[in-house]
Amino acid sequence: MHFPILDFIGIGKKGPFIQKALFFKLIKCMEKTDMPGEVRHICMAEDDPDDYYFFSKILREIDGSVKLTWFQSCEGLLETLKEGTDVPDVIVLDMNMPKMDGQTCLATLKRDLSLLHIPVIIFSTAGSPTAIKTAYQTGAFKYIFKPHSVDGLRSVINDILATPLN
Repeated sequence: MHFPILDFIGIGKKGPFIQKALFFKLIKCMEKTDMPGEVRHICMAEDDPDDYYFFSKILREIDGSVKLTWFQSCEGLLETLKEGTDVPDVIVLDMNMPKMDGQTCLATLKRDLSLLHIPVIIFSTAGSPTAIKTAYQTGAFKYIFKPHSVDGLRSVINDILATPLN
């Protein structure tokens, strides 16, 4: 039995028994029954404090009950997520990050079976057509350019909050 999704996340070369076990673990992660139907917790990897400040301020105006956890590095985000104690509903990820870039972080997230189910929304000022295509191929749920106005940011945050959760 061959599972193409395992090739996509880089473990398709394992033996058939291991492939089958990993596939069913993946399905179990994707079928979480305790996942809420609306976004209640967002993890944001953003190195610019101003971008975080405006995002958090407008998020509080729209819905003050949504938890926003901020990371100034992808490494910090990944460390916290691997603990598995406070898994977010959505991850908002900047592509232009110091040390580990957003694309590498996205690939790391999508290779981890316990994190694979979390929608990752790219939120960046950068985005060549090739970078956008690569992000989607790697598993990004959405690619959003950072807006240049408060109304634009409000619209983006409303869009993020409307992310469908399984």
